[in-house]
Amino acid sequence: MISPSTLDFGQQTVGTTSAPLSFTVQNNGTESVQISFAVNPPFVPPSAQDPVVAPGGSRELQLVFRPWSAGAFSGPIYIMPFGPSGSSFFRGTVSGTGIAP
Repeated sequence: MISPSTLDFGQQTVGTTSAPLSFTVQNNGTESVQISFAVNPPFVPPSAQDPVVAPGGSRELQLVFRPWSAGAFSGPIYIMPFGPSGSSFFRGTVSGTGIAP
């Protein structure tokens, strides 16, 4: 499970980096899982993040917004857990608007 399922960065000046926004991935299973997440630029993780989520635990992940041009940007966040018993992926959305300096 991913919460919140939508991140909105609002307006960000072109060529600058936003403050990070966080979302949480919950592991409701009985075994640890390793997660990978994918998102398209200009939304990026600000640094390496621990990919292991313990059984019944959660992991907070962050993204920043670095718009390269003015206009609206949006896209999916895909969370792909890999565990011994197999898992399904989760999807969220992210959005933001680049504004001219």
